[in-house]
Amino acid sequence: MAKAVVIAVVLSSVVFGGAAAFLLVAHSEPSTQALDADLAKIRTQIKAANDENAQYAVGAIKVLILIRRQILQTTEAMIEAKRASLIRRIELQYIVEGHKITPASDAKMSQIKSDIDKETTKLSKDLEQASRYSGGLMQTMSLIAAVTDRVTIAQLELAYYSAKYGTAVPVAASSAFPGAVGAPGKIVGDKQAF
Repeated sequence: MAKAVVIAVVLSSVVFGGAAAFLLVAHSEPSTQALDADLAKIRTQIKAANDENAQYAVGAIKVLILIRRQILQTTEAMIEAKRASLIRRIELQYIVEGHKITPASDAKMSQIKSDIDKETTKLSKDLEQASRYSGGLMQTMSLIAAVTDRVTIAQLELAYYSAKYGTAVPVAASSAFPGAVGAPGKIVGDKQAF
């Protein structure tokens, strides 16, 4: 009888503990649903970049498209790593210059989102400008402006997801190259340059 009670207590502890662990993982932040939604959004953008890339053989526009695609693929890898760590119950911690990276505040997130919205508005204007031309230098310059806007949006989205999930982004050039100095020489006006 005592053996049956002990077995019942152990089994109920295992079942209750397992259910509690499941609920803890199921309600952890961020959720896998949020990560999956973000991954789907980024993958759609990567597909769009690939489709756009196929339209060009060479040139500045193609290079900017490839830069955008690389930024998006970096964002995708970062979110996939976060998702995989959540599923495997591994806590990812990023330490940059001795400080642990944590998810950003709501104010920082809304600032990045505001920057994305501004760039999206600028992109719309640049695409409208490009649609006014059927070819030539003016259309090319407008398209370069639009592709540059898309690169900026991709960079801002990388910063947004990094801030949202508390992951590290690549270091700035000044940190990566400590011996780098400013522009060489003295800055002069146009007439003094020659």
